[in-house]
Amino acid sequence: MKLLLGATLILGFLFQRSSAQEVRLPEGLDSLYLAGEYSQGEQLCRKALSHLLPADTLLGILLLHSGTFSQELGKYADAEQFYLTAEKLFSSSHAPLYLGSAVSRLSVLYSEQGRFADAKNEAEKQFEI
Repeated sequence: MKLLLGATLILGFLFQRSSAQEVRLPEGLDSLYLAGEYSQGEQLCRKALSHLLPADTLLGILLLHSGTFSQELGKYADAEQFYLTAEKLFSSSHAPLYLGSAVSRLSVLYSEQGRFADAKNEAEKQFEI
């Protein structure tokens, strides 16, 4: 019940605005992941994705979260697309820490699928960042 209430609050505050009118991600996405509420987290991420600008760093972070939830749900094709899109966005925005995260997650995803050559290629990209 407490988790359900927390998720409802997250949905209500999904797009909080700070004093600088910057949209922020809800902190509860990490909690949903840790609690194993992958479907709920994936739904929140998909809803949030429709409200962000294409070149927004926040979009990339949300893509990483979406990929993580999709991967945990066994939706590997969806996860791969989320991670690849995040990688492209972070490459063009010169955000090396986030780019490293996208590349790392792709490597793990490919490894889980037995795509070891792809996993190795993604892992090696981390050394170039």
